[in-house]
Parts: sequence; structure tokens; C-alpha cells
Amino acid sequence: MQRHEVAHGEIVAQPAKFDILVGQDKNPVSIGVSTTKTRALIKITEVLAPSCVIAYHRRSLQDIKGDNDAFLAVVSISAL
Repeated sequence: MQRHEVAHGEIVAQPAKFDILVGQDKNPVSIGVSTTKTRALIKITEVLAPSCVIAYHRRSLQDIKGDNDAFLAVVSISAL
């Protein structure tokens, strides 16, 4: 499987819990971050592939970004 960069950003401080909006209905869900080795909270500063869907959010990068210059997202460690 070939991997492609979809965004640029940085890993930020990992909180115990982080609230995200999931799916098209944007249902609020609180997920554990710092207690796992499988996911990380990152600050995305540049989107390269706006239509890429982030699995934990079940939304595209563009949808998560909205009108913000930078935004936080939970991603799989293997995606970094």
C-alpha cells in the first residue's frame, strides 16, 4: 500500500480525554488519547488532501478544518 501525505502539523500535549465531533451528524464523543499507544492528538496547520477522511472523526479534513487556519484532530499513530 502506497502512503501519501495528506496534511502537515505537529504532535501536541496529549490529554487524557479529548472531545471530537463524529460523522455527518457531528455527534460529540469523548475519547481517551494519552492512555493509548494507537492514537495521538495532532495540530494540523496545512491540509494537502481536503477530501481525506480521518477515521476517528469519520469526517474529511476540510470538514473538520472549517474556517480555521489550524485545528486539532485525533489520528492513528500508524498514520503519522
